[in-house]
Amino acid sequence: MSRTLLNLVVVSLTMICLNGPLIHAKSTWVRASTDEVIVISDAPQKAVTEYVVKYSAFRQAFINLLTPTGRRPPPMVLLLFANQAELKSHLADSKDNLIAFSTEIDRTALTALANSGDPEGDLATAFEFDTICSLQRVGYFLPLWMTQGTGEVMSTLRIKNGQCIIDANRSQSDSVWRDLRVLPWKHFFEFYQSAPEYKGPKAEGMYQAQAWATMTAILFKEKTPREQFARLAGKFPTEEGIQAVSEMLGVPEDKFTETVQRQLIHNTVVAIPYDEKTILADIKIRPAEQCEVMAYRGEVLIASGRIAEGNQLIDEARILSPNAVESNEARARRSLREKDQSAAARYYRLAIEAGSANVNALLTSAAEYLDVTADFPNPVMDGPKDTVTALAQIHRAMELDPGNARARRLMGRAYFIAEKPSEEGLAELSEALTDDATGLQLRYYRGLLYNRIGRKTDALADFDQIVRNPTTPGFLLTQVKGSRMPLLFEADQKTLDQMLADQKFDQARALMDQRIIETEKTPAEGAYRKMRAWVDETELWTQAVSLYNAKDMTGALNAARKFTLDFPNSIRIKEAKRMVAGVELILKKRSDREKTP
Repeated sequence: MSRTLLNLVVVSLTMICLNGPLIHAKSTWVRASTDEVIVISDAPQKAVTEYVVKYSAFRQAFINLLTPTGRRPPPMVLLLFANQAELKSHLADSKDNLIAFSTEIDRTALTALANSGDPEGDLATAFEFDTICSLQRVGYFLPLWMTQGTGEVMSTLRIKNGQCIIDANRSQSDSVWRDLRVLPWKHFFEFYQSAPEYKGPKAEGMYQAQAWATMTAILFKEKTPREQFARLAGKFPTEEGIQAVSEMLGVPEDKFTETVQRQLIHNTVVAIPYDEKTILADIKIRPAEQCEVMAYRGEVLIASGRIAEGNQLIDEARILSPNAVESNEARARRSLREKDQSAAARYYRLAIEAGSANVNALLTSAAEYLDVTADFPNPVMDGPKDTVTALAQIHRAMELDPGNARARRLMGRAYFIAEKPSEEGLAELSEALTDDATGLQLRYYRGLLYNRIGRKTDALADFDQIVRNPTTPGFLLTQVKGSRMPLLFEADQKTLDQMLADQKFDQARALMDQRIIETEKTPAEGAYRKMRAWVDETELWTQAVSLYNAKDMTGALNAARKFTLDFPNSIRIKEAKRMVAGVELILKKRSDREKTP
């Protein structure tokens, strides 16, 4: 980058926050960005450029190593303070020994750190956190131990001679693991983020170290980390962690520890080239707007636990620049934290009008339109217009972030609740179907849409496929069963009628027995039990009629009498009694004739 360009970014910034952390009145803040990172900083301009380059190089390595589809996560935000004192003034007392602090805003990583003169060391925490966040953003839904371990591996990235060097054994977790304080493997694979051993007073780094060691052993086992990661990721969610790791390491659970330990002795280095000239040419740099600095500082304060101060800073940013993208997005996020979805949508829409390309803003706005439309008809709302606007925002979000799971789910909902169901909606839903959890939800919406337009067989086929899928989440399974049952019952009635007409009574009984099991302890169970009794009743009545037509009066009488005893409340009971009386009369006359000489 030329010195002339760098000299253009000088701007004085005076902060308004009276009671919170102070920034020097003469601080000069810049905004330097590429497609991978946005750096907001009052550090020297040379340092800012170095951080942008190194972070962009990390993102190139992330995409090369972990995203075979080529999907790119949105740029992360790095709030780079000029010195450690400024960073500490934004953190809670319990965190004042940190060199970096990371949080998430609008599903994007935000890291605050101080310029210490060692960008690679400072950025290790940012690399780890961004890896964990971005894996989900590019379409992976992986267990905690896998994302945590991969983040630990990526945190070792260093830049040298035009290459990103990942040396997993440089991780800080190495020393913890080598003490062999290993958690029981079954317990390890069941960890969740709120577990006290993961974060909190019981957290000693054991879980992180074990995750690092496990992923290092797997990624570098064949010296093909890209292929190994893709292979392991492909095992979820259908496999359990123990099974997946056993297959990747080629050993049973009781051999995991020694196998991982042995693998760590081998080469755990991979070099990925990056293009520094292209990164430098792509850097966009300008004076930072006062409101965006205040907004990001506010988010760091809130994430650190200083909520009142952070909210004050965000409110002041919006007073200063009520129409700015950053101040409205920050205010929207505050509303989400306060569980006020409507207010969040309102502020996000102001940001969108100001030019925001924030995917979360678009989808939060669209979701609010769809919630409003779900209550239609309402005389004060234009439901169809809201649905159309929602779809426009959803499609824009999908352009910005292809494959976004939330966008696809909202698209399914929008097409289902639209005033008029459309073949275009069906076509788009069909094209967006995938084999993951989001694809199952889309299939559910397509089934609902099929039902709306009268294609009940197709609807039932979609619902059946979801019910049979062993990976279907419990909440979705409950919804699908509720929507499926009326269609299934209607279809079963037609099937049963045909089976009975064809006198396939054993098949009819088997079908009804299966449905009784499937609907146990639900309202439908009683209906299927009645249909099951109808099969037995129809079979016995058919037998009686057949024997009567075959002139086997004794057999007909026995069948008809049994019918009146077994099914006294049947709609055929009068007819059965007439048959009994009629056949008895016939047999009596026959007997009388035989007695006459």
